[in-house]
Amino acid sequence: MAEPASASGAAFVSATTRAERKDLSRVWLALGLALFALIWLASLGTRSLVDTDEGRYAALALEMARRGDFITPRLNGLLYFEKPPLQYWIGALSFRLFGATEFAARLWPGLAGLLTVLAIGLTAGRLWGRTSGMQAVAIAGSTTWIVGLSHVLTLDAGLTLFLTLALCAILLAECADLPLAWRHCCAWVAWLSMACAVLSKGLVGIVIPCGSLLLASLWMRDFGPLHRLRPAAGLLMLTAVAGPWFILVSLRNPGFAEFFFIHEHFARYLTDVHHRLGPWWYYLPLWLAGKLPWTSALPWLVRRGKTMVAASESRAARILTAWCGFVLVFFSLSGSKLPAYILPMFPALVLLVTLRLRAAGVPF
Repeated sequence: MAEPASASGAAFVSATTRAERKDLSRVWLALGLALFALIWLASLGTRSLVDTDEGRYAALALEMARRGDFITPRLNGLLYFEKPPLQYWIGALSFRLFGATEFAARLWPGLAGLLTVLAIGLTAGRLWGRTSGMQAVAIAGSTTWIVGLSHVLTLDAGLTLFLTLALCAILLAECADLPLAWRHCCAWVAWLSMACAVLSKGLVGIVIPCGSLLLASLWMRDFGPLHRLRPAAGLLMLTAVAGPWFILVSLRNPGFAEFFFIHEHFARYLTDVHHRLGPWWYYLPLWLAGKLPWTSALPWLVRRGKTMVAASESRAARILTAWCGFVLVFFSLSGSKLPAYILPMFPALVLLVTLRLRAAGVPF
């Protein structure tokens, strides 16, 4: 028997209404994100460069822009080999586009922080649904350490962006229902992100992702995540992307390699040569303060009971926990400590809180 015309018409209208509401919600979401980005970037040029790091990194990028030498960084005409050049490159481009202003100087950290928040939200949305994605954006976009360190000129916001992209790619490869080809793409994104992280701040760009994933694999008693990251091919890709600058700068400046790798990496980490000492608990109060206004959620993360509702969520939780633990312990053991060093653990904390909200069924 044929369905009555009135019933089929009502179903069509209902489907059309749902589609229109969905389109409208997407428009409001896009407008909301655009407003969030505008507010996020608006204050970058409202303050003078007051910190020592801000002045130094602005001067390095400005001198690179004026000299046109993108291989050898210089500070007031002197060779400067403490850090790799990716942020100086982007800063020099920013100065050429917008002039020598505070906004241009801070544009890359601001963009890096904004992109970190969006990457967290997109990953949470892909893994756990749209509501979780919106929750993740809200939490990340209001976390003190992420917001604060994205609005000052240091290297840590850029480093954190690329480490977050590597973390997100690893999570998607492990926990999302993706075809094999897409999982391979995630592995390439992870290695490309690590290469950019190395060009942002050195070997820590590969130590944190690989160390965290190794710790998670040991915890899960499953080395599949390391295998799926395709380390042999990935290291070749990382070398191809990050290696040329290191080779060129070493050829032009014979003393670079010893200073950069020995003095600025191993001596900085293993000794107190830089006189930035701190007790073993140095980062614990910074961790608690940096997580504001979400600090009260941290004890919730270690509660036992009903938590994850799927094996993939439990797997994600272990990877994220291993990431947070590795970053905290790694920098706590360092002979050189600065407050911004633990910024790369906060995106993982945001995703952990978001996952707990999903497990508890908390609405947005």
